Amino acid sequence: DAALNMHRAFIFLTTCTVRGPHFPASVHPVAPARAHCSALGGGLAADVLLKVSFGALNPRELQQWLCRLPFSAALPVQPMVWQPVPGPPRMVELRFRRKPSDAKGGTDGGLRFIIDEPVDEDGGGALLVARFSEGQYVPKTFSEKAIVTLLVRELSSLAPAVGEVGAVLRP
Repeated sequence: DAALNMHRAFIFLTTCTVRGPHFPASVHPVAPARAHCSALGGGLAADVLLKVSFGALNPRELQQWLCRLPFSAALPVQPMVWQPVPGPPRMVELRFRRKPSDAKGGTDGGLRFIIDEPVDEDGGGALLVARFSEGQYVPKTFSEKAIVTLLVRELSSLAPAVGEVGAVLRP
């Protein structure tokens, strides 16, 4: 059992302030929280940009909701493509695009929206937003921040059928 714990990816995050009709209350900064997601594999804690905890979660509905988000509205000049990835784990992958050349391919990194499905009877799950740097020559910090900000803003209009937001955590 101790050997298994050594290989788990632990992420340290802090909460951010959010307000909206589907949030139980305003969430204020607190001490770092520990989160675990088996879907990250060998992902580093620095690669996790956001964690949203849900009290009740419908993973299929959340994946469909993510696919409908207006990501291109956050970055109208940045070419990107997003698509659902069949599980397990369920996720939506957003890839930043560029004109391919002989030296560089058409992918310029991106984000993965990983749905950590409920494992207990209360239906609690999580959504992790993690960066991947595949094909990236220049960091996309501004683009990543704009997408995460859009997602946090859109959480206030989340349909109850998708899930109940418990907490929003940012590094």
